[in-house]
Amino acid sequence: MGNNVFRDCGSLTSIVIPSGVNKLYFSAFSGCSSLISLTVQGSETVIDGDTVFEGCPIETATIPARICSYINNAALKTVVVTSGDRIYDAALKDCSNLESITLPATVSYIGDEAFMDCKKLTSITFNGTTEKWKEIQVGSNWSYRTGGITVHCTNGEIDYT
Repeated sequence: MGNNVFRDCGSLTSIVIPSGVNKLYFSAFSGCSSLISLTVQGSETVIDGDTVFEGCPIETATIPARICSYINNAALKTVVVTSGDRIYDAALKDCSNLESITLPATVSYIGDEAFMDCKKLTSITFNGTTEKWKEIQVGSNWSYRTGGITVHCTNGEIDYT
């Protein structure tokens, strides 16, 4: 999708980017002031720059792990990560309204400050076992100043309250 292709489309509320779209270019959805729901189906989709979703009040994102950093905004409430093994450093830092995240069992690393200052974050659903969760390498302050997280695994829960 080219530069500015949907820029300032004020009535766009939801978008599904299908597999096969390899790259979202500069400001593709920038200024879409009603865009609250985003789904990116392709695990290899690349975001070209920080402005692709600039000014979009996305509340719900269903995305591959590699895109988390580009959806970081104050409106975000729910994130479902569909694929990937790494949640990068500061990926969702300062998402002050983020309440829940779902992570695939393929995640093996959660970076430094990945969820830092997500003050309403109380729930992580991990699609793997508690044993697998405990094997995940976590960076410093990955969950600092969150809402007291409970990780829901396929065979139990882990509390970080």
